Amino acid sequence: MNADKRTRFIILVKLETDWFGLNIECRMMVETGRHHTRLMPALIPRCVLDFDIKDEGDVTSTMGSTQIEVPYSSIFDEVPHVSPPATMLSIVELSAFAVWLLEQIR
Repeated sequence: MNADKRTRFIILVKLETDWFGLNIECRMMVETGRHHTRLMPALIPRCVLDFDIKDEGDVTSTMGSTQIEVPYSSIFDEVPHVSPPATMLSIVELSAFAVWLLEQIR
């Protein structure tokens, strides 16, 4: 249960007031593909999933994302011999969460 002080997966949730909804971005640390130096890190955060959820619950994605999938190895350093499943949130679950949250704000 130790992440060794390394960020692996980030979920950003932004309340959009101009169209009243939520914007969700998932970022993951990925290889830069370049030689690692002091100024150029080996890993950088990159957006891998995105969702715009309107207050009625409509979900769209510019990247074609269909669910949030957080790999087990992004949460824990030690992975058992049999790899546990990833943590998943479907579009239906994201929509229900967004509708509930936005109702609480109104």
